[in-house]
Amino acid sequence: MGEICKNTLSYYDPNTLNRAFMAPLVPETRSKHYVKRMRDPLYYNYLEDVENWSFDKKYEFLDIMTDLVTKNYTLEEIKALTKKIYDKMDNAVGFEEISTLREKSSHIAPYHRKQIFAESLSNLKKDIHELSKINFQNMLECSEDFEKLNEFTILGSGINLMVKYIDYCLDDLKRTNELFKKRYGALIVFSLRFLAYLMDKITLEELSSDVSVFGSVIYDEEGIGDEDFEGICSFRF
Repeated sequence: MGEICKNTLSYYDPNTLNRAFMAPLVPETRSKHYVKRMRDPLYYNYLEDVENWSFDKKYEFLDIMTDLVTKNYTLEEIKALTKKIYDKMDNAVGFEEISTLREKSSHIAPYHRKQIFAESLSNLKKDIHELSKINFQNMLECSEDFEKLNEFTILGSGINLMVKYIDYCLDDLKRTNELFKKRYGALIVFSLRFLAYLMDKITLEELSSDVSVFGSVIYDEEGIGDEDFEGICSFRF
């Protein structure tokens, strides 16, 4: 992940980063309140197994997941990336708690799944807003450093785009399952690309291009997916 003291990753609170970038992949991690209210002890215990990971293990997991999105890709390839991400989550050695939780989540009622996503996205939005505040402060402190100011401006655009995706996904939850799946898939890929930049795995130019590409996708009700999104257990309502 590079030397944290020297790269952009160090400008953000690591605990907020952990919460914000785990949530799209494992929505239950930001929906503990609702999962507990379900009174399903086994499901809650599976969630606790993931939540009890050490800080380093969570970062190691995110490090593995960001490795999946570092190559240059076309818009048409994004849908394949989403499936690849979930396949990796189900088969990552040393992180079997994730596949166990995902298997359990595939068997709960559709209503519960929607409520879990709703709470998770709402809490994720709070985390992203926290990153936005930090990013704005960074811009103020680097106002005389054009290179850094440009970097934080692009990061700010990426953060704002994630907020837009969250808002659209929350709205899609009330409208159509298919549209939600497509936009949520795009949120997953973009959030990993954003984190990949913070981990020095892609360039600022690539991230800037992502902001443009994903910014155009968000308004397209056709989304980015098709049959490749079918069968992903986290999306089954």
